[in-house]
This record gives sequence, structure tokens and C-alpha cells, in this order.
Amino acid sequence: MELLPIFRLIWRRRLLLAAGLVAAIAAMVVLGGKSATSSYVAWTQVTLDTPKSQLVAAAPSGGDTLAWRASLLSHLMATEASKHDLARRIGVRSDQVGVADPSLALPTVPTNTAVAGSKAALGITTPYVLTVQLPNNALPVIALQTAAPDRSGAQRLAQAAVAVLQSQASPTGPINTIIPSGLGLPKRQGFVVDQVAPVRVKLLTTSSASIKAIAAPLFILVFWTAAVLLMPRLSRSIRGSRRAVPAS
Repeated sequence: MELLPIFRLIWRRRLLLAAGLVAAIAAMVVLGGKSATSSYVAWTQVTLDTPKSQLVAAAPSGGDTLAWRASLLSHLMATEASKHDLARRIGVRSDQVGVADPSLALPTVPTNTAVAGSKAALGITTPYVLTVQLPNNALPVIALQTAAPDRSGAQRLAQAAVAVLQSQASPTGPINTIIPSGLGLPKRQGFVVDQVAPVRVKLLTTSSASIKAIAAPLFILVFWTAAVLLMPRLSRSIRGSRRAVPAS
């Protein structure tokens, strides 16, 4: 029974309360209309192979080294030299390109502080971001994913990443591994980098409401509701107290 007067009061002032609700919705639309952000992502994969491909040779020499070579190449993409090379290939400044290697961000001892620090380390804020991962540590496959403000930038960064990896391959690249030959003498074992998937691009749109877009409409709604419901009662109380004061 105590709620019945409140419901009656709300019903009598329903038009004023509806006006406050409309004002709050309008404020939310105005403040939150530009909260959507768009970016493009692209992805592809490369694989390492022996000069005499494993597709035509049953057990080519050096085939058992390809997995750790792929791991080494993926880690080298996060070096400053590789980032400079990526930036040069896509025509931007070096400080606009970031490379994320999630495998290097995993702490050896997963304490709360270490895990929080590793997650923060991946928070790259550059316009162009390359993420390098190994889908399976036992396979010589490197997955590349890029993010950029536009479609062309994401695609060009993915193609540049493939080109940088291919430039590292032997015999023209700087990486050559010495392994024992069949005669027990060391020899250099070459490898090649092949792109095994086309570059695919996708548009990502994220909508995030800011604190201002939420707090301001909520404040308007609460303040207006309180004013409509409480101010008339306060006004009557003030007038009644004034009548109760004896004239001097």
C-alpha cells in the first residue's frame, strides 16, 4: 500500500518524466554518435621448405630443422631491423609500425604481475601492427596477421611481411645453418620461404561507448526524475513552514 502513492505521483507526472527520458536519449545519441571506430585486418601464412621440396623428396636433408628455423624467423620479425624493413616497404615511418610476438610475451613464471605485464606489452598503439604466430610448434608454418587504418595498408603490410621473411631465406639471405653432411663434414643447409595462402582482408568495426556518453544522459535522467517527483513536495513543505512562523 505504501507504493500506491508513488505510482499515482508517477502517473500524474508521466508527461514530464517522459520528457526527461527523451532528453537523456537525445544526449546519449549526440555524445555517443562518434564512438564507432573502423580498422582493417589482413592475414596470410608462409611455410619453410627445403631447396629440394619435401613434396617431391621423401626425406630431404635438413627437413627436420625447418620447425625451429620457422620459430627463429618469427622471433626475428620483432627486431628493430625487421620493423625498419617493413616500414620502408610500405612507405611509412618506422615508429608507425609495431610487431607483436605473443609467444615472447608469455612469462616463464605465470605470476599475476608477470601476466599483467605481458598483456600490457602486447598493447601496441602504432597505426600499423603485424602479429606473428606459430600455429603449431611442430610445423614450419608462420601465420601473419596485420592491422591498419585502411584496406590497402593492411594488405601491403601483409605482403611486406612475406617479402621480409623470404629475404631471410638462403642462399641469398643472411641465415645459413651448418649441419653435418653424410660424410661427417659440416655443410650449409639452405631453405626457402613460400607463401601458402593468399592475403585476405576484412573490415573490423568496433563500437565503444565512452564514460561521458553514459554518465551525462544518466545524470540528466536521474536529476530530472528527482526534480519532477520531489520538487512539488518540497515546495509545499516550504510554504507550510512559512505559514507556521508567527508574524513579528
